[in-house]
Amino acid sequence: MAATAAQIRELMVMVIGLQLSIVGAFFELLSLTLTGVLVTAVASLYEISRWMGFR
Repeated sequence: MAATAAQIRELMVMVIGLQLSIVGAFFELLSLTLTGVLVTAVASLYEISRWMGFR
């Protein structure tokens, strides 16, 4: 019974670690996407203001 409990605990730790790594990757992707959107928005605002300045 003790061996089974240890195996179950090991499995739980593995599953939790996997979930944490998945969540970490998701947040990394989210922050990269937000940064990309922010950079794109700033660049397009700069382009629009430059274009408005020309007219």
